[in-house]
Amino acid sequence: MNHPAPHQSYSSDPNADEIDLFELFQSLWQEKILIVLVTAVITAVALIYALTATPVYQTQATLVAPPAFAIQGYNEGRMEAFREVSESGDKGVRGLAAKPFTVDDIFKIYRSKLNSLQLRTAFFEEVYLPSLSAEEQQKNRDGLLKTFNKILSIKQGDAKTDPNLYQVTVELDDPAVAADWVQQYIDRAIIATKLELKSNIEAEQKVRINALDLQIKSLLEIAKREREDQINLLKEALYIAESIGLENPSPLSDKASLGGNRYIDNDLIYTRGAKTLRAQLDILEKRTSDEPFIAGFRELNTQLELLKAFSLDDSNVSVVEIDETAEVPTTPIKPKKSLIVAVGIVLGGMLGVFAALIRSMIRKRKNAA
Repeated sequence: MNHPAPHQSYSSDPNADEIDLFELFQSLWQEKILIVLVTAVITAVALIYALTATPVYQTQATLVAPPAFAIQGYNEGRMEAFREVSESGDKGVRGLAAKPFTVDDIFKIYRSKLNSLQLRTAFFEEVYLPSLSAEEQQKNRDGLLKTFNKILSIKQGDAKTDPNLYQVTVELDDPAVAADWVQQYIDRAIIATKLELKSNIEAEQKVRINALDLQIKSLLEIAKREREDQINLLKEALYIAESIGLENPSPLSDKASLGGNRYIDNDLIYTRGAKTLRAQLDILEKRTSDEPFIAGFRELNTQLELLKAFSLDDSNVSVVEIDETAEVPTTPIKPKKSLIVAVGIVLGGMLGVFAALIRSMIRKRKNAA
């Protein structure tokens, strides 16, 4: 009968790990020169890179909404010139009076220009590309755009705490050019904002001039027709008065009194007598202008002249406030030399240890053979 072989118990040497660890350190110590050499070489390479790499400088400007007084140039003069008047001279009757610009109105337009693709593309074409060499300009356009977008960035402040705060940042190897680009970009957005506002105001001015001019012409045409109607009525009344031989006013003429430019009873006009009617006809037929007889005409005409004379002066208007200007940086943000050297030392040490272990294993194999 076969009996199973007795189970053999294996006892591990509690000092085995210590012996292995000791051998490891012994092997590394034997290769200490290799470790030092590898570490020194890698560190030297890192140091050379840190010293020769092109430095990159960063500068930025912080933008906020302009103060209320800085935008008053858009409201001064415009509010008076753009007010509405009616035929009676009352202001604002038609409900189309110009609304004053607010800080939010102005800064909203500036923000849209600052972040617009049109402005970024124009800056890329007119400023960034000309700064490159002819050879660099021939590179893939998408690649150049990606590089440019890394160089120039726009960041908005916290939506809850600083929604109207914006930062324009440029990272470039030339600190002076970096600061200049930030200011150029901000100025281009300012110019674009002022152009849009001026265009909008001038378009509004043109619409109001045309509307008021049409209103005045309409009033003049109506007054002319009313005068012609009155002349015809007086001619008919004169014919009747002359037909019945009524030269002077009759007692019935009190019922035919004038109410402004209109008669109360047109059938009794003849009772004023031919003499009076001839005088009235002579005055109406010789009248060269109906303007003095139109209620509120002078007010309307004055308003039209104000509109035509209005000219926007935005030279002293600010559409944005530069809270922090872009200064010329003196310290590069890249490369970080101390960090590069530190990484070189660590990486060199790791590679040195790895090389030492491989060399030790190879030597042991040769000795065992």
